[in-house]
Formats: sequence, C-alpha cells, structure tokens
Amino acid sequence: MGQVELPVAAEHASQMDAVDFIIESVKKYGKELVIVATGPQTNLAAALNKAPEIKEMMGKIVIMGGALTVPGNVSPYAEANISKDPLAAKILFESGLDVTMVGLDVTQRSQLTLEDLQAWKNCETLAGEKYADMVAYYISQHEHSGGTACYLHDPSAAVCAVHPEWFTMLPMHMTVVTEGEAAGRTIGDPMKLREANPNVKVCIGVDSPKLETHLKEILMCAFLGN
Repeated sequence: MGQVELPVAAEHASQMDAVDFIIESVKKYGKELVIVATGPQTNLAAALNKAPEIKEMMGKIVIMGGALTVPGNVSPYAEANISKDPLAAKILFESGLDVTMVGLDVTQRSQLTLEDLQAWKNCETLAGEKYADMVAYYISQHEHSGGTACYLHDPSAAVCAVHPEWFTMLPMHMTVVTEGEAAGRTIGDPMKLREANPNVKVCIGVDSPKLETHLKEILMCAFLGN
C-alpha cells in the first residue's frame, strides 16, 4: 500500500478460503468467468487439484507473470510471480486451459508517471489522493526511471483481459523450470514443439499508448465517482 494509511473499510472481506472461492465461482459462472491472476498461481493449481472437474468448466485465464523474450526481474531467468511457486505455474501451463501470459515482455513497455499522479491529486477526492500517494511510493522504487515513472505490471494483465486486441500474442506450449538455477523460467516445452493447438498465448507486444490512455481514463472515472 506504499506506506499509505487508509480509513477502515465499512465492510470486511469474505472469510471464504481463496481456493474454495475459485471453485465456487467457476461452478457458478462457467466459461463466462474470466480469471485475472496477478500473483503466484498457487490458488489456481490448488483449485484444479481439489476439484479437477472444474477444468472442463473454466474459461479464459489471464496471468501477470513470466518472461519469454526478456530477462527476469528476480533472476536472469525468472519473473517474481512465477518464481514464488514455479510448480503451480507449470501445472497451470500444462493443464490445457485457455491461458494468456502477460509477462515482462509487455508489462515493462507501459508506464505511469509523476505527472499522471498530479492529475489524480487535482481531483481533490480521497480516492485520487490516496492512490496517487501509493503509486508515488511505487514509482520511487523504480530505478530505471530515476524515480519518475513505474511499469504497469498487474494493470497490463487486467487490460489484456478486456482488450486482447491491443496485444501481440505468440501461441505456445509453455512449461516452467521448477528446479536449479533457472527455477521459475517460463519457456516453450521442447517435448511439444511439433504438437498442434498450443494452449498458452504469450504476449510479446502491446500498443502501449492505448493501454496507458485507457487505464488513466478508467482510473480518473473511478476517482471522480463516474
């Protein structure tokens, strides 16, 4: 939360276990449900293990994680989310489900700047002010920009779920290295190179101006209560 103090929420979060929530939601909404996973794939893998029957019901899954054509951000091989639970990511990738991987290949191409934050503060709303403060802290941790901008990691996955047409995707049979120095590496499965119907769509390009503009418009509407 960027060391930002927030008022106590009027309602508390659900006490349902995350794995059970996924299972219940899939059974309720079926293929109409789009899951956007912006952390390790632990809960998804656990849900598939606990209730394997949901696999046939599940629709599109978009994850923020991985790196195919660029180095990782926690090691030369691995991106942070995948590195936290490589086995879970491997299970998801090899499940045959409709998975879109939004990795560092595209999330590092889009940014928010300190100038964007000032526009939120100018809204003079609590939401705009607090969110600007949180993102300001996040920006301060980005050495690549000299503390003036931050990458759009999780937001890129969220936008991809709504506007996949803004992304260039490479269909592949993906797997994940689970042991050794390269643990967490997302890579094409060498045993399936000749097989048809790749199950993972790997994002390798993005229309950054469209993504950035869309995100800023959506956030501004939220801050203004529109």
